[in-house]
Amino acid sequence: MHSNKGSATMTPPSEKDTAVRGKMNTAGGGSGLDKETVLKVSWEKTCKDYTVQRLREIFEEFGLVEDVVIKSSKKKGSVLVVMVSKDAADAAIGNVLGDLSNPLLVLPLQPASSPVNFGVEANIESDGPKLSNLVGAGY
Repeated sequence: MHSNKGSATMTPPSEKDTAVRGKMNTAGGGSGLDKETVLKVSWEKTCKDYTVQRLREIFEEFGLVEDVVIKSSKKKGSVLVVMVSKDAADAAIGNVLGDLSNPLLVLPLQPASSPVNFGVEANIESDGPKLSNLVGAGY
């Protein structure tokens, strides 16, 4: 009458399942996507528009393309291009891509984590007294 639950055999997860879970865990918050491999691409809509196939061909010059997702408005075309590796995404950033009459603007989805500091704002506070602690009419 009682089934023996301990005797049920379970198959181990396949390599593909493990790889997918591993990729999902590398992204912050379990979103399932490594944001460092995603590019925001935009262009002005003119008489000639970019297709998913054309965009895939353009970005495959830099590495394997995992996905192309179109997000367009009436005046501006935009897509998210998911590259397989961060190196491929980095290679595509900063290059003039597409038709010269209507070039693509390629930016990372997530800006670099450590912005460059040129030292301009380094010692602004030490130039004088803190004015935020003053109380009164202010004249």
